[in-house]
Amino acid sequence: MSKKPFSELALNKPACDWITLSSWHIDAFDGLLVDPENATDEKRLNYEGKREGKLFIGVGMQGQYMHKMLQVSGADSDLWLHALVIGDIPDVTCTHLDLQVTIEWPTNDLYALTGRMLSYDRESDFRTSKQGDTCYIGSRLSDRFIRVYHKSKSKGLVRFEVSYKKPFARAMFEFLAANMPCDGGEFNTLWIRKWLSYELLRTGDHELIDAFSPVLDPIPTKPPKFVPAPENDTERWLRKIVAPALIKYVHNHDKDPYLIDHLIRILDSEKGKLSEPDIPF
Repeated sequence: MSKKPFSELALNKPACDWITLSSWHIDAFDGLLVDPENATDEKRLNYEGKREGKLFIGVGMQGQYMHKMLQVSGADSDLWLHALVIGDIPDVTCTHLDLQVTIEWPTNDLYALTGRMLSYDRESDFRTSKQGDTCYIGSRLSDRFIRVYHKSKSKGLVRFEVSYKKPFARAMFEFLAANMPCDGGEFNTLWIRKWLSYELLRTGDHELIDAFSPVLDPIPTKPPKFVPAPENDTERWLRKIVAPALIKYVHNHDKDPYLIDHLIRILDSEKGKLSEPDIPF
């Protein structure tokens, strides 16, 4: 999937613009590259892998264990979001999710649209470059962060974008996966519209609200937030001792497949599954 020119950008349509997924499972994301032989070798942070268009899949080490990561950006993200939430990907967690909507702004004056944020939000920042202006709302270190910027200054296109990290990204991805109807349809767009509408109203800026609300949802919905229950001693022992031992054993060439099947049957009988920990072992 190649980068689309500005003339082909989907305007007034809430969409996903970035996804990062991670997994401890050795087979996670296998088969997602269409042409792996011709994909470009690439390294991101401590992950080495392949990039095909805007899709990157890499492998890195977290402690003594292999960790896999998938990232996709731009217009392709919206297509991949639907495929990934309905895909049978083992033990996957969403750690980063960007949602956006782009509109035409004829005046092309971004400061007039966002300047009030600088006067009452101490964490807001406004920056100007040759490519266009950007207003940052909130702290970039928080689990959700807003940007309003020129997607194309020459074309008069302005984007409202919210960047989510864990725990929001994880909860939102799991919500979509758990509630996706069989026919799919516009399910992603429906909830992205609701969530962006909530973030737009949360800014409290009437100029921003007036500009973007016509293409969002009049009844906003707060994004779900994943709040893990307090961990007891047994759960801590299972996570820090038992789970790493199982992962190491499963990846051992001398493993006993009958023992693995036995453990899987125990977990299946309790309707549970071994999932990714929130932090590396």
